Amino acid sequence: MLVSDPMLIFAMKRTDQLDWAKPLKAYVKQTINPQEAEGLTETLEQMNRLRKAVRNVAEGKEALGEHLFDQVFAPYMCLLQHASAHFPLVDGQVKVVFGWYDVLYRKKSALSTLTLERGCLLFNMAALHQALGVNENRVSADGIKSAFKHFQQAAGFLEATKDLFSTLTDRLTPDLSSEGLGLFTTWALTSAAHHCSYLKAQQEMSTKHMVLSKLAMEASAMYQQLHQMMCHPAVAEVVDKRWLAYCQFYTLVMEARADYHLANERHQQDAIGEELARLGKVEQSLAAALPYARSLDFSVFLQSFVDIVKAKKDSVQTENEKIYHERVPKLEALKPAERYGKTMAKAIPAVDFLEQSTTRDPFTHITPVHILQAKQAFNSEILSLVQVKSSQTRAHREAVKEALTKLGIAGLLASFDDQDTGLPKALQERITAIRVATGGSCVEHLTDRQATLKSLCANVKNTNTQLQCQLLGEAKIDRELRSKFGGRWSREPSEVVNRELLQTIADFKTKLEQAEQGDKIIEGKVKAHFDDIAKLDWDRDRLESTLPMKSEVACVSTTANQLARELTAMMQQMEANAHKEEGYLTDLQEMLQSDESELSLQLAAAGKEGQEHVLGEVRKRYEEKLQFLIQLSIESDNHLKHIGETCQQLMELRKGGSTSHRREEAINYLDSICNQFEEIASNFKEGINFYATMSDATERQKNKVEDFIFARNVQKDDLLNTIQREAAHIETTQELMENLKQLEIQNEAAKKAFQQEQREQEQRRQLLHHQQAPNQPYLYQPQAPPAYNPQFAASDPRQTGSFGQNQNQAPGGTSPPYDQYNQAPVHNPWQPQSYAQWAQSAQPNFQNPPKYSYQPYPQH
Repeated sequence: MLVSDPMLIFAMKRTDQLDWAKPLKAYVKQTINPQEAEGLTETLEQMNRLRKAVRNVAEGKEALGEHLFDQVFAPYMCLLQHASAHFPLVDGQVKVVFGWYDVLYRKKSALSTLTLERGCLLFNMAALHQALGVNENRVSADGIKSAFKHFQQAAGFLEATKDLFSTLTDRLTPDLSSEGLGLFTTWALTSAAHHCSYLKAQQEMSTKHMVLSKLAMEASAMYQQLHQMMCHPAVAEVVDKRWLAYCQFYTLVMEARADYHLANERHQQDAIGEELARLGKVEQSLAAALPYARSLDFSVFLQSFVDIVKAKKDSVQTENEKIYHERVPKLEALKPAERYGKTMAKAIPAVDFLEQSTTRDPFTHITPVHILQAKQAFNSEILSLVQVKSSQTRAHREAVKEALTKLGIAGLLASFDDQDTGLPKALQERITAIRVATGGSCVEHLTDRQATLKSLCANVKNTNTQLQCQLLGEAKIDRELRSKFGGRWSREPSEVVNRELLQTIADFKTKLEQAEQGDKIIEGKVKAHFDDIAKLDWDRDRLESTLPMKSEVACVSTTANQLARELTAMMQQMEANAHKEEGYLTDLQEMLQSDESELSLQLAAAGKEGQEHVLGEVRKRYEEKLQFLIQLSIESDNHLKHIGETCQQLMELRKGGSTSHRREEAINYLDSICNQFEEIASNFKEGINFYATMSDATERQKNKVEDFIFARNVQKDDLLNTIQREAAHIETTQELMENLKQLEIQNEAAKKAFQQEQREQEQRRQLLHHQQAPNQPYLYQPQAPPAYNPQFAASDPRQTGSFGQNQNQAPGGTSPPYDQYNQAPVHNPWQPQSYAQWAQSAQPNFQNPPKYSYQPYPQH
């Protein structure tokens, strides 16, 4: 058996064209700067060249060889691994869609995750190893050894592919499913571990027929198992009929080899009868394998084995007839050959190209993905803490202001100063500061802020609603297409994949609804205090005219003056604490903005090992600021308590008439107006900041939605093109069948018309013959019949219409004269009444010859 065992290969996966430059440059421009994006041009062009080379190899445009690993697959895989560490190539964050077809090029997976690209590349590397193993010369020992290793490496790459796709929940083509990858792994190991093991043992231990028989039977069982895996419903769509025939062929051939070696073993034991039976079983197996060999074009290989077995059997049978005379048992009585029962080889793990590569990372200046993820999680945690503490601090400050307003501190202090008329100095300074901050008009300032708030709210709300409508619209189209095409619409439903985006939009909507409620509260405050706040725009004389003159000194004691000074100092301290709180809150916001850009660099410098340490240090800085806010809140509560006690003591010491009380109430009223304005202005500022933040968040969400819809539209177009091609094929087939049916109908109608025309022509011809004159002379004298029979002459069956009789025989049993070659009567179809009349009418008329015209018979 010097003919090498022919083997089949599974094809590489093919892919669509892809441009790496445009999406990655756009991402770098957005996240870093345009200069960095332009610096990636050469690297991205190299990625495009390598990917094109991968496509060419899969499409058969490149010669297969081991050089492809070093020149194409390994460099491209390294660049993919580098890119995956720096770019968020998942969930459509970067607008890249990877489209890959199954091994039979029937179905396609189009996903925006780099996992698909890497997994399909590993699959093609496995297919390349499988093809190289098949192309080896498996007749020589070195060729078998090399093929054995290639098949093991193919199995290793397939196992790596299976591990990579184990966490991918998106819909994949059947060949990339767990069952599909298990099938191809078993195929590679069957070719390596058992088939090549048998071929190797056949060369190294050709006389140990029992071992060879067990190895061959083990290979037969593995091919049978591979056939069963190919029949699994999960992979039936990507299994070629030739593969099934291939497994069945080698199941029979390897079983035949096992019986052949058992026959040789029996020959050594002089069991000639069983040897002949085994050889007969070999012939039976080979005969069963013949149809598969023809479909696979393995006939030459099989015939060489058949010739060897036939020669062997003839020789042994001759010996048995002349020498041994042993009885040959029946085939049913033979025991099946035993299996070897051990695994002969294991998969070689796929190499890590990144570890073996000496090329540098071309994306070092791009933030790695693991840093982005750690930063995102950290920012979410810190942002939550800052927001909660900011809300608590502002709520506490508002409560303190409200408590101070109720105490009437401004009027109480004014009753102890030396100024009898006009605005108190502190109140005048406060009103002046408010006017400066608002640009001169408090009413216009509030009106402008209110309009700005409404505009920002409407813009954010409209954008959020548009995003929701876009996602729901895309989902509706997906449902309609799924309902229209049924199982052929093979991608994941939009309701499943857009759930996170819709949830984020729903959260935004909830926040906006809450913000709108807050806006209504602010609007109510403005409406309720509008007339009061308008008084802050009055000039000084008008304001002072509202204040009555102090009638007398409220208190002349040193204790009261000391308490008034203490109260003023505590109020100043309260104001200073409020400024500190606002400063700490501002610091926290600035820290968040600073860490947005610097934290990534710190994490990159620290590496994965020092990542937790860096995050811990940053967390401490935030905790210190938050602790300061807590201390300020405690101090404010203590000051408020002391202020309340001091105010109570001053009220007990205060003296004065009704005029003084009215002046004190008026001053408290103006002070409360200032408090109301500051509160409303603070509310407007907070609302505007909220909508500005929401606007940024909505804009980021808009980019995600646009990327998502772009990727989904690409998938949709690819699926529609595939379905349209399939529909066009079905429509063409149906049209062809309809045309064939119409052609058959037309042919049948033409046939009937032709037959009808034949019948009509035959009727016209017969009518023409019957109408011909009986005495019309012939051009030449016809020969007379050899024997005149009056009975025959008087009765012609064609004239009488006696078609029930023999047409070649006249009535009475006399046959008319026939031509000896054509078997047709030589005389005219009509018969004269007498021989004499017939002979006379047959004389030529040379004076008046008849005019003949050539009228051929119709063409049939």
